[in-house]
Amino acid sequence: MDFIRDARRAGFDWISVDLMYGLLDQTVDSVRRDLDVITEHEPTAVVCTKLHLRSYSDTRTGVAGVQPAAWQLPAYRDRRVRQGHRWPTLAEQYQMREVLTEGLRAGGYVEHPTMYFARQGKGPEVWKSIMVDQDRQEAEVAIGLGGSSSCRRSEAITDVDRRRYVQAVEAGRLPLGSATRFSDAAQETRAVKMALSSLQPLRDDLHARRFPGRSLFARPWSERFATLADRGLVTLDPAARRVALTPAGEVLVEAVINTDLDDPAWLPTTAGTSS
Repeated sequence: MDFIRDARRAGFDWISVDLMYGLLDQTVDSVRRDLDVITEHEPTAVVCTKLHLRSYSDTRTGVAGVQPAAWQLPAYRDRRVRQGHRWPTLAEQYQMREVLTEGLRAGGYVEHPTMYFARQGKGPEVWKSIMVDQDRQEAEVAIGLGGSSSCRRSEAITDVDRRRYVQAVEAGRLPLGSATRFSDAAQETRAVKMALSSLQPLRDDLHARRFPGRSLFARPWSERFATLADRGLVTLDPAARRVALTPAGEVLVEAVINTDLDDPAWLPTTAGTSS
């Protein structure tokens, strides 16, 4: 964990670590050892991710590459087994997840909403607010294969092909794979979804300030939030002009954002212009 010590010496006050489980030759005991290292060095946040052996198109997780990752190819997985390696069983993967979840909670981390852990007082209202708070939503810049950079009006994804990425960098070019400009309607929809992910109440005054003439208590938002309220996922406060997630809504916030607030049947449009 030299990089954590180096990052602290460099003055970074927010350090996040990704922990993957389900890796080749990984065991429950090795996950426990990884957890011990993490809790010893106490990074600000920890993201736990399972290695998916199925393709991105099936799982909708990870980076959509130009071709399946090696571990997603049955021939590769079978060859590794013949070479004496082993993939963790499903039961072992569940045990790994339990070890990480219980260990991080015991170490003073709070989970949000699933397998994202932050230290006490550093919850989503802090670590997401720089990018997704209603009255800020600052630009985010990402580097590396498949990195997603975005601002209020557009989004750019870096190339997922390693060779093309390196060639572009060495030639002094941005290694972009795609760039998308959000329509006005898409900007509004994205702003609501991102702000909601911080688990903080949505304020109608902030929404109207950014999108003049629009309101969370008028169509189409009023209809969608009314449906969520009927299901016990949000509470509506017309007097204070606020929309807040219930405890159940906080647990299911990813589903609320990606399913209930991403329905073409009621959204004006979410299409952008790609180049």
